[in-house]
Amino acid sequence: MSNKAVVSKYFEELNELAREKDIYFSYEAAVAGAIPVIHPIMEETFFSDMHKVQGILNGTSNYILSKMEVEGSSYDEVLREAQVLGYAEANPTADVGGFDAMRKIRILSSLIYNAKINEEEIFTFGIQNVKKADFDFARERGYSIRLLAKSELANEKINISVIPTFIKDNFLAKTFGGTNGVKVWGENFSAYELKGPGADKLETADAVMRDLLRTLARREIKTFYDAGKTYEVENNLKNKFYVRTSGLSSELKELIEEEKVIDYDHLIITKKVSLDDLRDALGDLSKVFLAEIEEDL
Repeated sequence: MSNKAVVSKYFEELNELAREKDIYFSYEAAVAGAIPVIHPIMEETFFSDMHKVQGILNGTSNYILSKMEVEGSSYDEVLREAQVLGYAEANPTADVGGFDAMRKIRILSSLIYNAKINEEEIFTFGIQNVKKADFDFARERGYSIRLLAKSELANEKINISVIPTFIKDNFLAKTFGGTNGVKVWGENFSAYELKGPGADKLETADAVMRDLLRTLARREIKTFYDAGKTYEVENNLKNKFYVRTSGLSSELKELIEEEKVIDYDHLIITKKVSLDDLRDALGDLSKVFLAEIEEDL
């Protein structure tokens, strides 16, 4: 199955049905296009606990961000170009709003932690508000900006989000165009990285055909996911963030570590703070651009 919206929405029900009927549930094509990521994770779960996954899981957003970075174009210009080329839909909200990536990180994280994570629990912030000024600010400090879907199991809590991120010196920072990339951390292997073409017609067909061939050859992995573990979802891990906003609340002023003012915009690097606490300080997120600063990816 390649429809990530259906797989994410009914992940528990589809897995339960597959177990009851003793049939295969194959959905490699629902996450990261032609990159084989679901099956390596399924194999790994039998003998290694995984506690963290991050990735670029939406080719449209990555095309827009990497094009803006390289060419210095505006968001609106690149979005129009992406629509003409077929990278973006006429209504691009699912992609640029982060919802497509949210569904994919929900699938990956549910599988890795064997726990149910509701879509509405995942903090999702897209790239619609990004400006050239944000790239200039990031570039001055050696960063690229990418939309990352990420989750981490720490202290019996799942921290999970989709958020623009300042990254550098790693394989995701060098991921351009419609390419996707995934990095997974586990107890027996430190971390592994996967990169390849994101979802398009041929890439999706490739993943579907691999699922079909595994099923026909009876080499497919039978579903074992049963949401048997329960974790609270709370973004309580502390990190630094970049914020561009035209207004400063008293709560946000207390979090400022570095500030630059351009016209009426405040470009801010915060002190280390949890995402949940920063959201409370920002209030209306529709009027800001927000990015996590990844210091060690």
